[in-house]
Amino acid sequence: MGAKDSKRACLSYEDAVKRVSDIELKRICEAFKRLSAGAQLMSQSAFTQHVLGEGVPLPVAGWLYAACGGTARGIALRDLVCGLILLTKGTHEEKIRFLWTLYCNDSGTHISRGDFQRALQLEGAASSTSLPPSLFGSGQDRASYDEFKGWISHNMCATVLSRWLLTEPCVSLTTAELDTPTFYQTLAGVTHLEETDICDLEKCFWMLQAGSASGQLDLPCVSALVSPPVPASACGGLFHALDVNRDGHIDFKELCCGVSAACRGPIAERVKFCFKMFDMDRDSRLNNIELSHMLSVLTFVSRDHHSLMPSSASDLDMALGTLKGHLSEEGAVCSLGQEEFVMWGVPTSSLVHPMLELLFQVCHVSLGLRPRCRHHERDIVTGWLEREEKRGYRVGQFWYLVSSDWWRNWLSYTAHQPLLQGQCPGCGQRAPSPAASATADRSVEEGIACDESFTSNSTESMGDLLRGANGDSCSIASSSGVSSSSGSGATSKGKHTPAPPGPVDNSGLVAEPQCKVATLTGEGGRLRRDRPLVQHRDFELIPDSLWKALAHWYGGPLPLPRQVIKPPGADDVDLELYPLNLKILRHQAQNNTSSASGAGQQQSSAPNTWGSVVGGYGAAALSSAGLTAPPPMSPRRYLAHTAAFSRLASVGQVLEFLSQRLVLRPDELRLWLVRDSLHTGSGSPGGTSTAPLNLLDDDRATLQDVGAKDGDQILLEVRNADLTWPEELGALVAGARQQERAPAVALPVGATGLHNLGNTCFMNAALQAVSNTQPLTMYFRRDARLCELNQSNPLGTRGQVARRYAELCRELWTGTARSVAPLKLRWCVARHAPHLGGGGQHDSQELLAWLLDALHEDLNRVTGKRYTELSDSAGRPDAVVAAEAWKQHLARDHSVITDLFYGQLKSKVTCQTCGHESVRFDAFNVLSLPLPMDSYTLCEVLVVKLDGTVPVRYGVRLNSEARYAELKDRLHRLSSVPPQRLLLAEVADSQIRQVLADTRRVNASTALELLAYELGNATTESGYETPPSVVGTPIAVATPPGSPRQAARSPENTTGPRRSIDQALPIRPLQNGLTRRASSPHGTEAITGCSPGGYLTAVHRKSVRQDAYFVAQHRTKPALFGVPLILGCHSATTCQDLYEAVWIQVTRLLSPVPQSDQTNHATDCDDSLGYEFPFTLRAVSPGGQTCALCPWTKFCRGCSLPCGPDLMQEICTAATGTGANCTRTPRLCIAIDWDPTALHLRYQSTRERTWIEHESIASCRRQHTEPVDLDHCLRAFTSEESLETRYHCSTCQDKQPATKKLQIWRLPPVLIIHLKRFDYVNSKWVKTHKVVNFPFNDFDPTAYLASVPQETILRHRQLRVQQQLPQVNGDVSAAGEDEDDVVVKPSKRRDRLESTSLLRTPVLDENLEDFHMHHLLEGEDAFQLKYQLYAVVSHSGMLNGGHYVSYACNPNGNWYCYNDSSCREVTADPNDARSIPKMDTSSAYMLFYERAGLDYGPYLPDVPPGQAPLEAELDEGESELRKQLCSLS
Repeated sequence: MGAKDSKRACLSYEDAVKRVSDIELKRICEAFKRLSAGAQLMSQSAFTQHVLGEGVPLPVAGWLYAACGGTARGIALRDLVCGLILLTKGTHEEKIRFLWTLYCNDSGTHISRGDFQRALQLEGAASSTSLPPSLFGSGQDRASYDEFKGWISHNMCATVLSRWLLTEPCVSLTTAELDTPTFYQTLAGVTHLEETDICDLEKCFWMLQAGSASGQLDLPCVSALVSPPVPASACGGLFHALDVNRDGHIDFKELCCGVSAACRGPIAERVKFCFKMFDMDRDSRLNNIELSHMLSVLTFVSRDHHSLMPSSASDLDMALGTLKGHLSEEGAVCSLGQEEFVMWGVPTSSLVHPMLELLFQVCHVSLGLRPRCRHHERDIVTGWLEREEKRGYRVGQFWYLVSSDWWRNWLSYTAHQPLLQGQCPGCGQRAPSPAASATADRSVEEGIACDESFTSNSTESMGDLLRGANGDSCSIASSSGVSSSSGSGATSKGKHTPAPPGPVDNSGLVAEPQCKVATLTGEGGRLRRDRPLVQHRDFELIPDSLWKALAHWYGGPLPLPRQVIKPPGADDVDLELYPLNLKILRHQAQNNTSSASGAGQQQSSAPNTWGSVVGGYGAAALSSAGLTAPPPMSPRRYLAHTAAFSRLASVGQVLEFLSQRLVLRPDELRLWLVRDSLHTGSGSPGGTSTAPLNLLDDDRATLQDVGAKDGDQILLEVRNADLTWPEELGALVAGARQQERAPAVALPVGATGLHNLGNTCFMNAALQAVSNTQPLTMYFRRDARLCELNQSNPLGTRGQVARRYAELCRELWTGTARSVAPLKLRWCVARHAPHLGGGGQHDSQELLAWLLDALHEDLNRVTGKRYTELSDSAGRPDAVVAAEAWKQHLARDHSVITDLFYGQLKSKVTCQTCGHESVRFDAFNVLSLPLPMDSYTLCEVLVVKLDGTVPVRYGVRLNSEARYAELKDRLHRLSSVPPQRLLLAEVADSQIRQVLADTRRVNASTALELLAYELGNATTESGYETPPSVVGTPIAVATPPGSPRQAARSPENTTGPRRSIDQALPIRPLQNGLTRRASSPHGTEAITGCSPGGYLTAVHRKSVRQDAYFVAQHRTKPALFGVPLILGCHSATTCQDLYEAVWIQVTRLLSPVPQSDQTNHATDCDDSLGYEFPFTLRAVSPGGQTCALCPWTKFCRGCSLPCGPDLMQEICTAATGTGANCTRTPRLCIAIDWDPTALHLRYQSTRERTWIEHESIASCRRQHTEPVDLDHCLRAFTSEESLETRYHCSTCQDKQPATKKLQIWRLPPVLIIHLKRFDYVNSKWVKTHKVVNFPFNDFDPTAYLASVPQETILRHRQLRVQQQLPQVNGDVSAAGEDEDDVVVKPSKRRDRLESTSLLRTPVLDENLEDFHMHHLLEGEDAFQLKYQLYAVVSHSGMLNGGHYVSYACNPNGNWYCYNDSSCREVTADPNDARSIPKMDTSSAYMLFYERAGLDYGPYLPDVPPGQAPLEAELDEGESELRKQLCSLS
């Protein structure tokens, strides 16, 4: 349809622009530019949405778009103008021609019958059989233009488009005046502020709120803004006076009204605001406590005010005496009403007026109000500055430098006095205060002592020095924006009026920047040093808040903040005029850098090359060492940024600031101080450096401590993607140790890190844990020649792993380096375990198991392994079978690794058919414990009830396979709402996106954001209940999913108070002349016959003005907001029922009708909202944008529903003509169109997000994240389980079902526990983040031993108690001669364990056997199993992209965190009496325990003195390794 080139024949562009005014054409061009984002074409979607509007059928919108000249690429401005003018101002002939282009064929020659009929069906017209037959004659299938023109002229209503274009008023370009007041106009109508003031306050409000820690203007935020100068004791009262609705924070409406009442209203209104600051209980009277508080605050402020403005001391006494005259006799209950306070406060100038002056200054300086006139501005600035100068410098405070030239111009500008004394032409209300006549020059004494001692320079205290100069400051005044000076105050148009000073110009105070790079801090630049800068001659100092105000009023493109510090050892504070300006260096991106995974894949095929040793950047840097190319140079550095810091700023604060400013993770950054910047090539991009670097790894050291000077260079090193450090790899390639660490913190021997060689954190963490196994480390340090090295073992590595680990162990424990590179050991791992090589991330437990096995085979004392076969237990005693199995194990595998790390497990398989037991004993070195997988879904549901009360949020834990029907049942138990009356829905964008059916599985991704609406009863006899904050589905009368249409009646919900309309609003006539019906005892009229579960959806709408629009009706568009509602609906529901149902739900969202004594609104404004409902209900289609009853050609946004007895059924029937059955009504929603004044002043948007949190929320969250104990994992490990596959029973001689049980028979001296966090589920690896609590000290695993060794230990303990009992009884008998009240209770006898093993191997008291055989120190009890934790390996993230960190206990008793090359001490938690170190135990992956009282001596080798070192012949691979190491060095 539609001829693509025929449209130009309808209207040309030259003719079109003649029919519109210049204003309309300009508006169209601006709207096109904005919606096309400055391009030449506008998209079809933008044309449909912004030109045609919502509701136009998509096929019709496509025809109109093509007919106006749109293509697949878009529509041009000229074509759009022609189409708009044709539709809005075209002639009758032109519109007929336009219709012809819509219906004709592509060539524009004729209209075919088939195409025309299909077009009519798509646009929504009647069937073709009802059309006049004159268009197509008998047997005629085509019609020409003349035939169509004659036919359409006589049948203009034949089609939908012809009716729209030819008969109905089409869209209009002419814009009428906007009748709906804007938000700013509404606020200006109820305050003493102008619209420009409100716009300024809004900008400041959002910036202040963004800078708040809570994201709101709460009490802490307001207190930080206004105190000082407001006394700290008065901050709560000021916040209380501003927070009218008592929701715990100040919204923008409250801020505007409060500022208006505090400083713009008449004196009586300002005094009333002051009264509200002390009326904490809001009873309009001040009691004794409030009076006492008021007097203390007013007296403090007044004395502070009089100290600035000398006055007679008798004035203050007179004011106090006047107040006492208003009170009762001494000793009686005193109170003061608001009117009495006003009568006392207005004429009293010595007590209340200083507080009013202070509030006046605070509103302008701290809260962002622009002064109304110049003399007000002078009073504010000079008064604030005098007060701050009197208070003096405080540590951490910021003072700003202002050019003296600009300051003198400002003084001259604000010194202009009005013509009449006491009257200001700018405001006509306030005369200048005495402070205005004070001298303008103020001085700041240098070296003022500060009462506060400098303890630390936190990031917060560093203020604007740590804020970016590119608009990142969250203060009122953006340091990058220059605001217009037109609003700086009221100016007179006289000939002698001074000109405004303009933006604050500080360019004369700073030197030219030496580096053309961006600065990260907002210090404004380096001050000039060519000549001394003198205060009052070159610059003035103003406090932080005052600078922000001046910059807001005039613009401050170059702020110069300077911090107050207290140098160590100094008595006085100092203003640091010259902070350290540092150059921040970064590494240049390497072209040959590849990802870790890519490098690993490329190098995995060559295990004998450096690519298999390290991955990622490390592989790229080291793979060419002596192989294919010359070694690469050190990583290139370039000057990236500059930044200024206080010399007392700590390294940790600098690192934290840089990470936040550059959006980098702090744990991926390191700082280096370039000690000799003259030899660096950092000034030019791509330069290299040979200057020595000093690693700043002590976060507590200050820049002054590390020797940083002004102009020094700081290298910001960022970890590569493969977790390597560029400087470490550069040092390895260059073969020189240029990096040195700061000697501020001396770490003990053993606190040495390991370089990350490319995703090798899994290896580093395991190596550090093994290295801190003291007996093993002592073994390798003592036997430097490795006398037990077994090079002939075919299962080993010919001693390579043992030798390389021994070398690494000695490097780690010499204490000569802070970190070493495990290159040799990494090469051995890649060579002998290719599955652990490459550049990818691997499992640390897998490497640990391989390392222990490799060390064991290299140190195996058995040179020839003979094959032995384990015989079946055959009913023999477990002790015999276990000893036999352990002996056979030691006959083949016996080394120091076996002595320290190997234990023995008992495995018992029981046939379920015959009961035969098969027992086997196996050796283990790592105990892998299962963790419970998360199989529950946490649901948090907001239940909205019918009584209009505050919704309640409930928490429910369901099985991951549960359905929503089960969720309803659980909610019924918590909320007492029957499941059939609950409607579960997902709400998004202020409307219901999906109603959840009972049979659907619970979606875990949305389970925390569900809403459940209570639906109405089947029959309501005592009152009509409408769902509270109701959300609806897109149908006129709907039935909740899972509920039958004829549901059984449920008992009426009478819990909770009901609120009627008459209780909230007076009974007055409505617009339609009707009155509200009498309420039932519950507040609503009784209605019967409610259909079970029928409901309508209702959405909140407001009118929003559009910045860009084409036609008049799009100047404002409806916008959805808030939480949608669900309204009960049935065949007898009237429109007034819907109004009342909505009112019940929204009453809690509205503040009370404003009263002059309870709000901060202006007392002379008309704040009446009438007595009708503050909203209008309209029938809309789903989405809430278009009318559900009118055709799209009306462009109606919803027909209003009358507030009367009209039935909804009848309205829908009359509008749609579908008959009497309301269920056939097209999908219908209700739009709640709010009155703008009520929406702006009474609607509290914060209450939408207010709910009551049920105790089940905390309970379910706690259960969902509740940690498990290590005992839980051990019980799961040792519990009996059924085998999935059948077991071949030797007795039955067939495969039978069986059970298996694992128990610990022999514990090793060093117990390694592996928490199995990874599980293979549904063809993918899944990690459980379950937190496991594990003991640090005195871990006793006796309860998880097999029955024989467990009973042995328990029997030994019992015998010891019995041996001590006679001695205790003797002491008690001797004492009993004098004390008759001493009674000895016999000890409770322990029940012996029962098992088949104990029957075959009974435990005899006279022959208790130690099955563990550990070498203990003299005096240690062999039967007292206690283990001490000495190392932990933690894993964060997922398996293939996580990171490993290890924690280990040093021999000095302190814990250290080993994070690759970084090693830091972990201090104990001072709040924990157990002295447990503060570490991330929630991600623990492997635990290392050592037997308490272990004697290391027997495990160490006996090295004969004078024995020659064992020399082993190197194989070809290791020879190549040495050649490569030589090339590196």
